[in-house]
Amino acid sequence: MKRRLFLFGSATAGAGLLFGTSAFSASGVGHAVSIGTGNGHFHVEVNDDYAGDASEYVEDTNPIRLILDDLHKHGWIRFDDLLQVTNTETQAINVHVKDQDWLGDDTDAVLDYRYDGSSIVGKENSVPLEGVSGDNSMPITVRADTTDHDDLQQALPDAEADDGDRTVMFVASPNDANGGTGDESDEEEVTKSGENLSVSAPGQLTVGSDNHFTVTATVSDGDYSGEATVTLDVEDTLVDEQTVTVPKDEPAEATFDVPTVYNDLAAENTETGRHGPLRFDGTDWSVGAEYGESTAEASGTLEVEDAPITFGDAKCAVCGMDTKGEMFDTAHAQLTHANGDRMEFCSTGCLVTYAVDPMKYDGDKVDVPDEPIEGAWVVDFTDLDSSGERAGDGTDLINAHEAYFVLDYDTSYGMMGANPRAFTTNDDAVGYVNTDDDLGEEAIITFDNFDAGIAEKYRPGFN
Repeated sequence: MKRRLFLFGSATAGAGLLFGTSAFSASGVGHAVSIGTGNGHFHVEVNDDYAGDASEYVEDTNPIRLILDDLHKHGWIRFDDLLQVTNTETQAINVHVKDQDWLGDDTDAVLDYRYDGSSIVGKENSVPLEGVSGDNSMPITVRADTTDHDDLQQALPDAEADDGDRTVMFVASPNDANGGTGDESDEEEVTKSGENLSVSAPGQLTVGSDNHFTVTATVSDGDYSGEATVTLDVEDTLVDEQTVTVPKDEPAEATFDVPTVYNDLAAENTETGRHGPLRFDGTDWSVGAEYGESTAEASGTLEVEDAPITFGDAKCAVCGMDTKGEMFDTAHAQLTHANGDRMEFCSTGCLVTYAVDPMKYDGDKVDVPDEPIEGAWVVDFTDLDSSGERAGDGTDLINAHEAYFVLDYDTSYGMMGANPRAFTTNDDAVGYVNTDDDLGEEAIITFDNFDAGIAEKYRPGFN
């Protein structure tokens, strides 16, 4: 099972702090910060327990806006425990804010994010946060400091420039067994190759939150000015080709944007191939530039972390029923293969029988790749309300590889009759078993325990 990593920082990603174009003007008036409201895995939001009157500083819009009207040159303002970070995953994580020149507690910085009195800017300052079964929330203090700056506009990136990114990235990476913070693959990596070519690309993204793989190639003028042909290949397949004009003494950029999930692709691709040209076991890419009489190439590997996504208009890979809509959202499921192919299921029982023997369904409703299963996600039975309904769209599904399943063959649940019920914790599964005199704890199994006998009981008509 590959670990997952979550990187947030835009309103579409659902978490993070974003500066408006007029933020931190030198006059000290109208300093505004927008705050995303979070998504199903990792929330950054205004803390309900903030001791002050948050309404004096916060506009309840979408995204939320934080107004810092009282900040002047050579001054500072601090909002103690203003934000709250919440981990809604089962796994523990380490949290930090991605380091940038204008962030942190050094003299160059104008904004800092702190937990328990210490800055969390930079991976070396990561702090651990437990999963949903533990203490999974922490308050974050925001401090804006202008004491070392005469002109804040010079201290911040130029909002009018193409690279004037004023986004504050909250990053959550898995908490390893030794208390470390993992590798550096969540940070943007820059790979350079050739005298006239440099390439900027992320080292890692998570499907479902980072829905695009964006590569920027910069061609410098060198001893030549004119047109350059720039190409992007992913997994040895040409994805795009652009021609840019390189002016004398200035660079030119070509930006490639590759969608990673099926709802960014054409409608005819929603049945199969809903992944873009990416692999969950590592995606190799290369950028080439032909410039004058010279050529250059840069390459790298993108680590693609798997995650559930919003259900599309696909059919169940086993029975062909719909997977989206009120009739299906109590027990529908998703599964991916290493090459990126994503399968959807109307119910957990269909997921089970597919997982036991995927190739049995090749060429029927879907084309099954000869690739191992990567991720699998199911509805947590405890997410159903008192009437047995659920409001989730798919992004809230739980990791089937870490879930506990109750083999209840006799009670109807979801589409297609009987389906195993999934729970985030073993205690929840035990609690369900204890409500049924015909069930014992031997009915609780994990995903790896599913076999042909269980599949036959749940889907006899498809085995």
